[in-house]
Amino acid sequence: MFKAYDNNWDQDHIGSHLICNNQIHDCGQAGIIGFLGGIFSTISNNHIYNIGTRYEFGGWEIAGIKLHAPIDVRVEHNLIDHCTLGTWLDWQAQGTRLSRNIYFDNLRDLLLEVNHGPFLVDDNVLLSEVAINEYSQGGAYVNNLIAGEVAIQSVLNRTTPYHQPHSTIIKGYACVYGGDDRYFNNLFVAETDVSEDDKHIGTAEYDGSPTSMKEYIAAVEQRLPGDVELFETIRQPVYINDNAYLGDADAFSEEQNNIRLRNWDAKLKLTSVDSHIVLQLNVPEELFNTCVPVQKTRSLGKVRLADAVFDNPDGSALTINNGIDKKTGLSQRIIGPFSQLHQGVNQIVLFDDLEPD
Repeated sequence: MFKAYDNNWDQDHIGSHLICNNQIHDCGQAGIIGFLGGIFSTISNNHIYNIGTRYEFGGWEIAGIKLHAPIDVRVEHNLIDHCTLGTWLDWQAQGTRLSRNIYFDNLRDLLLEVNHGPFLVDDNVLLSEVAINEYSQGGAYVNNLIAGEVAIQSVLNRTTPYHQPHSTIIKGYACVYGGDDRYFNNLFVAETDVSEDDKHIGTAEYDGSPTSMKEYIAAVEQRLPGDVELFETIRQPVYINDNAYLGDADAFSEEQNNIRLRNWDAKLKLTSVDSHIVLQLNVPEELFNTCVPVQKTRSLGKVRLADAVFDNPDGSALTINNGIDKKTGLSQRIIGPFSQLHQGVNQIVLFDDLEPD
């Protein structure tokens, strides 16, 4: 890190790349890699597929998109499929936003490793068997469609940097205590009659977490006497509300407002029609008739360790009112990444610029 500073690792000298409108495929190890040099960049409107599937190479850089220190990076409206791993954000994902991407038929869609946030995952469609592996803290997951496993884990034996907002300047180092995550307005879809061992779609992995700083501090104080090691014994607060769970998707036990339809068949199916990617989704009446608040900088709050808010790269306030169908100016939204649905079976075009192989 400090050698990077000696070589002008800052926004004036490094990064700000645009990687747009490409077909990236059949790469042995990775499609797009950024190691420190990807800061302040935009990756958008790419089709990335067949990455790392032949197992020609090993190591820690195997993904459709693999980024170290993706400070203020935007990954927007990409189609990422048939990869060993869809997108891997490794260290220092701060000010990073993954928005309006479509993931399917990957071994895993997202891996977020030893980050402290704030990072934002919004309005994505995550359809692979494993949707989210989070070994991080300080994330916000908003208005996504999630049809795969959500797994979380603390990392107490590695300390990694966090930064001044919108800057490469290091503010501190910390391990990952877990928690400090937000899940708002997400649509979780699972099959019905899933065995107990396979019920990992949803937010139930956060059960046992405190839901406020007051509750968190009280829990730490109950473990006194002690020192800093007490903070390793309890996950940080999580903020989870206004999500919908279809089929056997499971909710966080302390979630106050949600929709749970255990026996609903979402008829979820993805097809390719005339170079378009089309999603079939069966929308229940309860989901169609429920509106939830648009999430903004103010409602998402600050992440605890970096003491930073979820905002735009220029520091202006963020409003998450632009779903996959790009309808903006909304004061309320339907749960999930779509603003225009009808009750019953919908056919939704997700990606309409796909060139045939």
